[in-house]
Amino acid sequence: MSPVRARPAFLFLSALCLALGVLWPGRAGPPEYTVALDGWEEAEDGWKVLRLSVYRDGRFLQTLEERTDLLFQYDGLEVMAARGELFSLEDLNFDGYDDVKVLYENFRNGAYDAFLYDPETERFYEEPTFIQITAPAVQAPYVFSMGASGAAYTYFYRYEYTRDKGYTLSAELAVLSGYDVCEVGFVETLYEDGAALPLRWWADGGELDPLWTEASLAVDPAHKWDIRARNFWDPEYAPPACSQAEAAARLAYSGVLYGDTSLFADPAAGETWRWCRERGDLEYTLLDLDGEGTNELLVQWREDPGGLNAVFRWDGGKIVCWQLDTVEATCHDYPLRDGSMVRQYDYGGASTYTRFRYRADGTEETQGELYARYHPWNENDRRPCPFYSVDGREVDEAAFDAALAETVTGQCLDRAAWRPLP
Repeated sequence: MSPVRARPAFLFLSALCLALGVLWPGRAGPPEYTVALDGWEEAEDGWKVLRLSVYRDGRFLQTLEERTDLLFQYDGLEVMAARGELFSLEDLNFDGYDDVKVLYENFRNGAYDAFLYDPETERFYEEPTFIQITAPAVQAPYVFSMGASGAAYTYFYRYEYTRDKGYTLSAELAVLSGYDVCEVGFVETLYEDGAALPLRWWADGGELDPLWTEASLAVDPAHKWDIRARNFWDPEYAPPACSQAEAAARLAYSGVLYGDTSLFADPAAGETWRWCRERGDLEYTLLDLDGEGTNELLVQWREDPGGLNAVFRWDGGKIVCWQLDTVEATCHDYPLRDGSMVRQYDYGGASTYTRFRYRADGTEETQGELYARYHPWNENDRRPCPFYSVDGREVDEAAFDAALAETVTGQCLDRAAWRPLP
């Protein structure tokens, strides 16, 4: 057969082989996978077990089973599957092969399970660490997620994948909007082997990794937020400058104000704080009480500090409670403008004003005391009345009033310094 007559036959056979999915040696390419919903079963606890069939080049490969909690099923599972809401094929570990992402639960931000493709076995295997990533958005070489969100702050998380560890948290970005205590703009925390490295923060987003902006658009495309804006609702807002330690403290205090007690060094104090917060009508302020350069968080019941007064300190790893008084209504602490404190005790016809300052370890250093007895405690009280003293020295009423105004009442914080809890 001459070469001229053989060429058309060769082309015909090549085209036929390609149409049938048969590839010539040396020209191998990835197979085509499809996934179909085969059915589901109701579990006893209300969850569902989905059965997914995986096909390779149109031929059945394996069955995947996913236990799922579908709280919202307005249109039925078949419709959800047809819209791509139950499962999808995408490269989740950036190896060039599609993997299967399956909906695990669809309340809150939504969680997914992952079945990754293994090119050696040509099978899919479950990767359990993927399920921790809510509302996952794949932006190679990372998977991003959005956490708590509201008028005060929004959290974004960055995960990295390795075959031996699966998906691990590598970075966290808190976008702080300036409507509560943590008016610091952007706080980024990097993680190495599960441990947090020293955080970084910026008043605006000019120095942010552009991947964070891409992530914010991917995980919440409906809002199309540009996280580099200083404030989503007020573009002119500019957070005040502060140190790295102050940024970390304010971020922790924000969690306290929103009811997060996981960082409390004393769980019992955390539970007491939870109870107080649920009663509501609280206000807070920030003040450096120990002179160490980082603010402490002070909370009291609005217009009734005798009902509750609390002082919290961020020590770099835990929230330490220096004061949390919800019992002694006749005695309460309140701050002065210079960061010192007053403990006022009203009982038995007398008032005591003890001025003190906190040390960094939470102990107290007394700075002075004023005492006034206005009337006898009872009919058997024979002590002189009225009686006034300043730092242990008896004085007349005028000298007492002058000392009280100079060291206490004239130094109290303005009402504008206190803000209602979010």
